[in-house]
Amino acid sequence: MILALFSFIIALALPAFEAASAVDTPCPQVRVIDGDTLDCAGRRIRLDGIDAPERAQICRSATLRDYPCGSESTRALARLVGSGTIRCVPTGTDRYGRTLATCFGVGGRNLNQAMVCSGDAIAYRRYSMAYLGAETVARSGGCGLWAGSFTAPEDWRHGGRGSYAPPPATANGAPCDAAAPLRCPKPR
Repeated sequence: MILALFSFIIALALPAFEAASAVDTPCPQVRVIDGDTLDCAGRRIRLDGIDAPERAQICRSATLRDYPCGSESTRALARLVGSGTIRCVPTGTDRYGRTLATCFGVGGRNLNQAMVCSGDAIAYRRYSMAYLGAETVARSGGCGLWAGSFTAPEDWRHGGRGSYAPPPATANGAPCDAAAPLRCPKPR
């Protein structure tokens, strides 16, 4: 009985251990899949705590024009990743078998946080509260998605087409450039 229980525990822990050991190293060959997913030498990594528009998703700008926000989010992550080596710290595995991780780019910049702070992704409240401060900066500054209206990526994936209202006209002028780390609060 004890041996069976021990075997069961090992079987549950092994995939997470394998994912952690395979990813918690520098990754020089990175391919951006979309605004919250990377491929690191053949292993899919989902940026933990954030949700970005899907590649085919369309949003509405402040001037009421439709634009490919999913493609823009993908390009934003590609710019952050650049051509340098990134490092991802695993936090778990999602239901699709992807490694959940917080990833860091050049200079140790938290890519998850930078995507939310620039408005190219939103905090994924269902799974984490870590990036709520970064989302507040983006929302109050009317950055990225928050400059117009959009359907939350999770709702869009499930066929919903509702939208958030644009931020109030009295935005405080927070910078929309995630390169301003002092303005984008550290994740909790």
